[in-house]
Amino acid sequence: MKILAAIAQTRIQFGSLTANLAITRARMQAAARLHAHWIVFPELWLHGYDLKHFSEHARGTPAALQEIAALAADYQLTVWGTVLQSEGDNLYNSLVTITPQGEIRYRYRKTHLFRPLREDSWLQAGGELAPVFTHQGISIGPAICYDLRFPELFRAQMLAGAQCVVLPAQWSRPRLEHWQTLLRARAIENQTFVIGVNAVGLTGKETLTGSSAIISPRGQVLAQASLEEEALLTAELDFDALLAWRTDFPVLKDRRGDLYG
Repeated sequence: MKILAAIAQTRIQFGSLTANLAITRARMQAAARLHAHWIVFPELWLHGYDLKHFSEHARGTPAALQEIAALAADYQLTVWGTVLQSEGDNLYNSLVTITPQGEIRYRYRKTHLFRPLREDSWLQAGGELAPVFTHQGISIGPAICYDLRFPELFRAQMLAGAQCVVLPAQWSRPRLEHWQTLLRARAIENQTFVIGVNAVGLTGKETLTGSSAIISPRGQVLAQASLEEEALLTAELDFDALLAWRTDFPVLKDRRGDLYG
């Protein structure tokens, strides 16, 4: 099976749902013109890390997702990105999947909260391992930004059958080399596709590093956006080739689970 995936590296308009929805509509329309099957947006792409107004943004999430779901059905696209969702008194940074049928599914709540940005002061961490789920016949491992630094999560997903990791982020410029290196490392060590989508510009006082990428299970960079410019790039994900690589180079069969789990 082959999937044409699009990465939408955007300049998030800080705190403005209206402006970011307009950007979303334009990117989805452009992706449909390219005949993409999937489109992945950055972390919290509808408002950015507008921490002081997180509760207000969470209240706007349901209506925004319904509008995007209608567009997904019109354009026959799968849409990924993270949004703020509330449950009781808690707020969560949640990765959602919006299907070409206009369904909002497969929620994953970010489990590793970024303390340097005080994310843990505003949000509740998810309490379960990121669940692998099947979408269009492909096993997907969801992850969000800071999760990238924790290889245990991705190895657990691979062992649960993940063939592709979808990872929206807002990753800052001082740690650019970490972003680029870890995306490739997660793909190589788990023999999976990795789709890492970052934003550009400022979020509060932080300059984001762009450099969104799609990485193959062999560690090849299939698509790479620039550091500073918005971009809509596509790459073909060949899942038959993934299975062939795992067969030809079955490194994961040599794991010593008896020693380290």
